[in-house]
Amino acid sequence: MFGRYSSSGGLALLLLLYFAEPATATAQSFGIPPTWQRNVSSQWRPTLANDAAKALVNHVGLSDQYISRQDLDSVSYLTDVFAVLALQDYYGGNSTWRQDVINGMEAQDSELRKSGFHGTSQDTIYEGLVSYYAYRAYNETYLLHRAMKAHDTIHRGGFIASSKSSAGRNVSFPTTCNGYANAGGVFGAKYQHDDTTINAETVGPFMVLSAYLYQETRNTTFKYAAQLSLDFIINHLWNGTVVWDTFDAKTCTSSNDGPVPYTSNQGWLIEGLSAWTNITGNSTLQSLSEAAISSITTFPGWHSQGGIITEDPGSDDYSAVYKGIMIRGLAEACVRFSGSNSSIPAYLKAYIAVQLNSYLNQTSAPLTGYNKTSWVAPSSPVWDTAGTLASLDLMNVATSWWPSPPVLAENGMRKVTTSHTGAIVGGVIGGVLASMVIVLAFLQWRRRRWHAKHRLLPSDAGLEPFLAREPVMMSSKWHRMNTPYIQTYPTDISVTTHSHTDSTASRSGVHREPEPPDDSDWDHVPILSPNREDDRSQRTQDSRVEDLPPGVVRRLTSVIARLNNLLRHQEPPPQYPQP
Repeated sequence: MFGRYSSSGGLALLLLLYFAEPATATAQSFGIPPTWQRNVSSQWRPTLANDAAKALVNHVGLSDQYISRQDLDSVSYLTDVFAVLALQDYYGGNSTWRQDVINGMEAQDSELRKSGFHGTSQDTIYEGLVSYYAYRAYNETYLLHRAMKAHDTIHRGGFIASSKSSAGRNVSFPTTCNGYANAGGVFGAKYQHDDTTINAETVGPFMVLSAYLYQETRNTTFKYAAQLSLDFIINHLWNGTVVWDTFDAKTCTSSNDGPVPYTSNQGWLIEGLSAWTNITGNSTLQSLSEAAISSITTFPGWHSQGGIITEDPGSDDYSAVYKGIMIRGLAEACVRFSGSNSSIPAYLKAYIAVQLNSYLNQTSAPLTGYNKTSWVAPSSPVWDTAGTLASLDLMNVATSWWPSPPVLAENGMRKVTTSHTGAIVGGVIGGVLASMVIVLAFLQWRRRRWHAKHRLLPSDAGLEPFLAREPVMMSSKWHRMNTPYIQTYPTDISVTTHSHTDSTASRSGVHREPEPPDDSDWDHVPILSPNREDDRSQRTQDSRVEDLPPGVVRRLTSVIARLNNLLRHQEPPPQYPQP
């Protein structure tokens, strides 16, 4: 089926990985070729990517009202502009392009709705994925909502969710091909309902988006989608060496658009597979990730003898951005495996440095020649948006990772390494000291009043009256950030599934929970709110205060209000490991 690209050795290795027990999976050692030039000149690192981003923004007309379509003739092209800007901020841990990205996405979304520019499933998926990139960089909840809406649209209209799913097609197609289920595929045509073509550029980013959304929400809808789409890629598009371009669910055949598959296919696989490996902690998937990375980064079909990516050097060709998407996927793998004992991060840093050095060596003016579509040939004096987008994916990673890639928190978000610790600690200590002074004064006043009362009143005098305050609801930080989101969507994120034994094998070798037996569970997937433990832990507390003189009550109320405000709106000091 895979003809010229089939490798008996590669297939044997992958079949071993597919069916191996997790306990027996072994890590692969990545040796860095001595010919790779791995050091990047320090004088170019600080401003290289930022200057390239400025040049891109100035050229394409990014503003808070409109982004022109100059050199941007598809939604994939348009969204890639926002992707490289948001990723630059994410890698660098800043928000330089926040306003440009958010305003530009909103303006472009309005423009696309008017023109009906969403012609393929890929368009919708890319918009959802870029929304997640922006959410991850800027922590704006409505961007997460936007990503989930895009996922839901494809899940209902183009995703083969089970063996009985029609996925929006009005023609029949087999439920299995070559012994493997077709579940997990995503049809590329959004409105041509008799088209049964499934593209890697569609199912790949859908798998990536599903993995990210599951990590963020822990909702099983996204979990099933991520695992099924990964299974589909491995079963029908991966030949043991690379990911092919297209699969026809009706004829059960795979094909490529050109002599070799696109590098972007490989990027989507690596990005989603490495994220899913990190999320699930499955060692078999890690072995599969290592085998795929090794094969993809050495495949001769798009590498020079020196290891430089040579795909699509032509000008004015959107496919020139594909190698940037591949770098993006490798960057995610580097981050996902950076906390393990794997040799992947060092290997990928060297691989990416090789690409950047070749790019810069062929550029006469390193800080201005961003328009290159080729990473092995001299730059052209004519601006090329595709070349700039691809180079930004490269420079974003290479200039932000020295000395190391970013560290991820448990939910996949980048850990913020800077904080106003001194101000927070000082504020807390100051508030506590002020409280202690007032409390001591209050106790002294109570003592004097008690003695005075017992001198003037009989021993059976009534109890002192209490002033009852209204109960105070202590809201969590997550609840404050997501209040509009919670008001719009239900908090019940449970998805009911039924016990079902899947008789179809999966080459990914990962045990999956049973998928729903029919389409009834999947026809209308709700947009779900994130599942947060700290939101469930809220409690309503009653506070009562002794009957005090008006001055003391006012002072106590003021202190309590300040302390509550401090605790609600300031981040706690970071926790550092003990030396």
